[in-house]
Amino acid sequence: MPNRHIDIYLFALFKPVQPLRKIGGWGEQNNNGKWCVAKQEATDAQLGTNIDWVCSQGIDCKTISPSGTCFDNRLKTLASFIMNVYYQSKGGSEDACSFGGSGIVVTTDPSTSTCVEPN
Repeated sequence: MPNRHIDIYLFALFKPVQPLRKIGGWGEQNNNGKWCVAKQEATDAQLGTNIDWVCSQGIDCKTISPSGTCFDNRLKTLASFIMNVYYQSKGGSEDACSFGGSGIVVTTDPSTSTCVEPN
């Protein structure tokens, strides 16, 4: 029908997504108190590759950018945070923490006072 106005709400077309609690952090327990972090012996090259790969997989990496809530000058801290975000997004699957042998699942919360890691 010409000249007829129809209201369309785009948000109604999308499946709702439950937001991460404490976004930008190490977070609340959802996967039995497990986190994925970088191994102590992981090289800077491995950590950089891990960050680049995770950020290319649709994970929002703004929290580890220089203006982000979890920015840190230590590459291992940045990589651990974003590796864990990916791990948690995959339901805490052991395979999602492999990162070519540079990741490890831990049961000690790696959160800091300024950055609470999702779990």
